Amino acid sequence: MSLRVRLMLSIFAVMIATMGLSVVSVVWNGRHQVHTELAAALEVGGESIRGGAAMTGRALLPVDVASLVATFDGARDVQAAWHDASGRVRGVSSPAVPGYAAPGWFAGLLAPRLADLLIAVAAGPVSLGVIDLRPVAANEVSEVWADLLQDMLFAVVFFLVSAIFIFSAAGRLVAPVNSLAGAIANLRHGRDGGQIAVIGPRELRRLIGEFNALAAELSASEAQNRVLEDQLARLQEEERAELSRNLHDEVGPLLFLAKIDILALARRDEIKGNPALSDAIAAASGTLGAVQMSLREVLNRLRPYEGLEMGIGRALKLLLAQWQARFAEIKFELRLRGEVDAIGERSQDAIHRIVQEALSNAVRHARPREVTVSLCACEDLAELSVIDDGRAMARGERAGMGMQTMRERAAGAGGTLVVEQGDDGQGWRVRARLPLFETP
Repeated sequence: MSLRVRLMLSIFAVMIATMGLSVVSVVWNGRHQVHTELAAALEVGGESIRGGAAMTGRALLPVDVASLVATFDGARDVQAAWHDASGRVRGVSSPAVPGYAAPGWFAGLLAPRLADLLIAVAAGPVSLGVIDLRPVAANEVSEVWADLLQDMLFAVVFFLVSAIFIFSAAGRLVAPVNSLAGAIANLRHGRDGGQIAVIGPRELRRLIGEFNALAAELSASEAQNRVLEDQLARLQEEERAELSRNLHDEVGPLLFLAKIDILALARRDEIKGNPALSDAIAAASGTLGAVQMSLREVLNRLRPYEGLEMGIGRALKLLLAQWQARFAEIKFELRLRGEVDAIGERSQDAIHRIVQEALSNAVRHARPREVTVSLCACEDLAELSVIDDGRAMARGERAGMGMQTMRERAAGAGGTLVVEQGDDGQGWRVRARLPLFETP
């Protein structure tokens, strides 16, 4: 549930509770008011009857009693009824009819428990019966009901106006929160969070100010990290080039001389006459040749690839063609999307090195039937994947230096790399995300 909705529901709950208390108060006061009015009406009605009887100056006649009862016609709060000595009703007044009748449940809630007022009337020693003054609550209850409806109508209008105002105010209040949440999401996904306008309540302005300061510090740190990564990448390339030269200049000649010595040894007569020694020297010569081939491959990996001038797309085609020529039983497929040749130089070099290492690992360790290399220049990222259908890593088997080297290549170009097993534990997936363009 959003903050805006929670705020509105909280305020509405308080308003509804206030309205409920107001209704209870109105009912309580109305009940007291009706009781007071009816009690006063009974008292006044009784005094009126007694005073009217005294004003005749003589013994009451039946017609006088009927006249006294008739004086209560149209009364709001009482009804008079004349019961003769035998109990028969001789006359009843007609009370005022309320203009708007209240519901029965409301009338029952407010109607007081007042006893009828009985006043005896007599003509000298002869009893003419009693006049029964009965309280009539309908008019007073109707008045309270009308006041309650008016108050409720005002409350509903106030409620609706308040709801519109609160909805608008809550929207303005939470708008900076939504902006802050969006900026935090951008930072979490590696994008620039930017600066947010400092608006809203004091506490929220302070929070936004702290975020803006944090975003500025992160931006400065990211720029510094890019500079350091550039320096590290250059140092790594220089170290690789130096190592390549040392291996080429020192180890290469030694291996060449060792092979010459072995070939010279194989031509000696005493060796030719000994088949066992001849076979051993031939095996040593083959092993030494394999070492020379491995050294050339290592040198090719260490030195910067000079074929990227033609573009990464062409370079990958040539690379896969070389592996296809060596391993005809494996199907190598290349998929290119977007302007891949527009990828920055650092990212192109990292892509070529990662593909080279991933193909080597797949062929050497996974023994796949098919290897697919995909490269996409998508929006602001270069997305690379190398997928094979070979065997998975056995339990207890550790990843070699190749995976670590690929991660370092990706990190050196400012990107990331993930190596994971394929579906159902078959094959491997190498996925890299690199900057599409060089960062300043």
